[in-house]
Amino acid sequence: MKRLPIVSKETSETFAKDLGHDYWRTPEDRRGDLTFRAQQAREFVDGEHEPPNGMDRRTFMTFMGASMALAGLAGCRRPEEKILPYARMPEDLIPGRPTHYATSIAWAGSSIGLLVESHEGRPTKIEGNPSHPESLGATKAFHQAVVLDLYDPDRSTAPRQGGKDTTWAEADAALTTLATALRGKSGAGLAILVEDHRSLTTKRSLAALLRDLPQAKVFRWDPLGQDNAREGARLALGQPVEAVFDLEKADVVLSLDADFLGLEAGSVRHSKGWSRRRRVEDGPMSRVYVAESSPSETGFAADHRLRLQSRQIVLLGRAVASALGVDAGKAGAADPKLTAFAAAVAKDLQKAGAKGLVIAGRNQPKEVHALALAINDKLGAIGTTVRMAPAFDDVPSGAEALSELAKPAYDTVVILGGNPIFDAPADVDLAKSLKGKTTIHLSTHVNETSAACSWHLPRAHALESWSDTVAQDGTAAVVQPLIAPMYGGRTDAELVDRLLASNRTAYELVRATWAEITGAAANSAAFEAAWRRAVHDGVQPAAPASMGTLTVRTSEIAAAVESLKLADGAVEVTFGPDAHAWDGRFANSAWLQELPDAIHKLCWANAACVAPATAKKLGVASGDHVTVAVGGASVTLPAIITFGQADDSVRLTIGQGRKVVGRVGTGVGFDTTPLRRTGALDIAGGTLAKATGSSKLPITQGHFSLEGRPLVREQTAVDVPGPPGAPPSYKKDPSWAKHVVHHPPEINLFQGPEYHGHKWAMAIDLSLCTGCGTCVTACQAENNTPVTGPEGVLRNREMHWIRVDRYYEGSEEDPRSVTQPMTCQHCENAPCEQVCPVNATTHSPEGINEMTYNRCIGTKYCGNNCPYKVRRFNYFHYNADIPATTRMQLNPDVTVRSRGVMEKCSFCVQRINQAKIEAKVKDGSTRVKDGAVVTACQQACPTEAITFGDLNDGAGRVGVEVNRPRSYKILQELNVRPRLSYLARISNPNPELVKA
Repeated sequence: MKRLPIVSKETSETFAKDLGHDYWRTPEDRRGDLTFRAQQAREFVDGEHEPPNGMDRRTFMTFMGASMALAGLAGCRRPEEKILPYARMPEDLIPGRPTHYATSIAWAGSSIGLLVESHEGRPTKIEGNPSHPESLGATKAFHQAVVLDLYDPDRSTAPRQGGKDTTWAEADAALTTLATALRGKSGAGLAILVEDHRSLTTKRSLAALLRDLPQAKVFRWDPLGQDNAREGARLALGQPVEAVFDLEKADVVLSLDADFLGLEAGSVRHSKGWSRRRRVEDGPMSRVYVAESSPSETGFAADHRLRLQSRQIVLLGRAVASALGVDAGKAGAADPKLTAFAAAVAKDLQKAGAKGLVIAGRNQPKEVHALALAINDKLGAIGTTVRMAPAFDDVPSGAEALSELAKPAYDTVVILGGNPIFDAPADVDLAKSLKGKTTIHLSTHVNETSAACSWHLPRAHALESWSDTVAQDGTAAVVQPLIAPMYGGRTDAELVDRLLASNRTAYELVRATWAEITGAAANSAAFEAAWRRAVHDGVQPAAPASMGTLTVRTSEIAAAVESLKLADGAVEVTFGPDAHAWDGRFANSAWLQELPDAIHKLCWANAACVAPATAKKLGVASGDHVTVAVGGASVTLPAIITFGQADDSVRLTIGQGRKVVGRVGTGVGFDTTPLRRTGALDIAGGTLAKATGSSKLPITQGHFSLEGRPLVREQTAVDVPGPPGAPPSYKKDPSWAKHVVHHPPEINLFQGPEYHGHKWAMAIDLSLCTGCGTCVTACQAENNTPVTGPEGVLRNREMHWIRVDRYYEGSEEDPRSVTQPMTCQHCENAPCEQVCPVNATTHSPEGINEMTYNRCIGTKYCGNNCPYKVRRFNYFHYNADIPATTRMQLNPDVTVRSRGVMEKCSFCVQRINQAKIEAKVKDGSTRVKDGAVVTACQQACPTEAITFGDLNDGAGRVGVEVNRPRSYKILQELNVRPRLSYLARISNPNPELVKA
């Protein structure tokens, strides 16, 4: 029987007319290809897409395995290095009840405070620390995945010498001999290479080493570091200070190629501040302008986005600066579109004054960062939306530091973390220059650098370490272990201490540092009180440092900007972090590899992002191989057509295609680091050509499609010119989103249930969603959701309980975009419940659509009958045969599903039940107070787009959100009565830049 599409072309056109928008997710959908839509509508496909006969143990272990060497470990948070059974139960430990501990990790040039959930000593889930200014209670997907990295079966288990396993006793003996030799020559010949570690204790240990061994040198290398920002501050202010941005205070924001909501430093803090100015009901909305070459979370969330090559961003910066009266040197003729954009932005910034803000992107050269500081100074924003803080340290860094490190003068090189052999610039042959030297690499995994060093030492994971961090604003935080070191790993500070012939533990080193921070005598009562408070709270607020008088050196900036040479080449090649692997450190994380990236919905791969026009010129489609060449080197990889990409610009990510990596990351992606060169690490000129071959890319953008239906709805905050039929502004018709879709009145044939107790519901504000996907990974960590691998994704069988749909509007070359998280709607009149033959899916008295897994017989009727396509079927027993040690990460409060059952969002019912128990124990109440239940997706969301609560609580926040004028429910014309409401997206465009 021929299967028909779920939506006809005529119906689709009717919806588009109602909405005043014509949304699309794929070019085929935009062109009205009904055959393509029919294929997408088939959620449970047959024929060539039937599941294979099974998954063998080796393949399963690739994605879900854990080492049996972990067996028998018990949790331990105390500094004693012994693992013993409890003779006396700790007061704070109740079997079956999780405890939470504050800690922190260094991240992207700053640090972020975390709260880690622990079950009897097993860390299982990570949340943000509400008291830490960099997290404010939220996280990103990378932070969620840190707990999975802890249980990675491919972690290093023992020291290695010459590629062969040895013992810590032999390693310590070698370190003692080395320390003696170094002391005899005052450290001559010793070089230490660090990451952007942000640890006060490591910094203190390195300072002690340089005092005792004055001829030793310390260098820093981070492939995605903040070197351009530091050097830009040095150019503008004469010293390498750090700029801390406050988006909550900003009325107008200009991003110069900065993805400040996504893959840049401080993105969680920035997301929090940005979102608090984007709720139209809470006061005047901020306005965001973004100029970028490749679409980003920030670009698609902006009110105005200018598609511009990264090498031309400086031209826009100069135009804006000149319009504001900032000397930016003599500028040549610019593109009229750029000029008009710059004029409108400058006018808006000038009006905002001290509440304006300009942010330069990490990959922009130091001259652009300096120019951004000069503009902020001119606006009076420094001290309001921009605060200057002292740089964490000032050591030689970047590609030049690696070149210095390679000199023959250094015969002993100690590398603390990182993987410079893999991610160093191609013209710095670090592997060759390290041969014949005594080289020591401290890392959690054996990687490319470990394989090239004479010694590899296991590094303690962040969740099993005593250490500390300091954020950009100076806030310090303790790093405390949630579990005993699994493989006897050492921290950076401990290894540096060994080079001084000392043998202090990480715990002793950190306490010594914090004795200095608190100003109390070590081991005194005052220190113990301060120490316990810092460990408990996870944060030590810093007093604002006195920076003295900072004078912006406008003449030096103008001269530098004027002499800046743009990258030369037929095409521009830009490099950035990979959404799955970052710089390669997460390449072995199955959670992140399977998480669809925010823009393309690509997973288990990386690709060359090219504009539709560029692809057409080359004659390539997504998946076809292209060759990108820079400076005589070339890399061949798949292309992916990227809507909104600048013409003749190619975006590449680093971090994939590693050669020495664990079983998950082996064979995933392509290595692009051979194209990076000193002086062109971020933006380079090159060529692009079509190559032979193609790859099938695991992209979820077309999966579970619901195109043609009025799912996303958006308005503008104020009246702007628009085409005929465009939606009215929110100011003119706040409740437009509720009544835009016309359908017959709903007629109920029976009286539905009444909810006298709790009535759980969720609201999602589309104005705040950036599509980052953090909610997806947080849900996966909380609910034991399995990964399926690239083959599963290619067969439309990813198991995520939440998907984040991305919709485009406009041309393929330069579209607008809206994202919409889609999860189970918990319909009161649920279609899935009506067709289940065994009552596996039922409705609870509190309105939750529940799944009873041991009843489900896998008919898939419920999935076929779900209009939202949010139910997932377990084709395989993905969680079968897991060693007991792997279950250390699994949440014991959530059932681990077997093969052949349907699963989907449960509104985190385990958290609801826990809140009920706590309320009953505390005051005997049967009702849960508003805010006591926070779902995993809600808790992780960095923009606070998700609200959950009880609709029967008249003062509850979810009731406020659901009853807002712009709140609506999707597919309400089906009379399924969903419990999930969406708030229409409201943008705040500049009328001068909007054409009718």
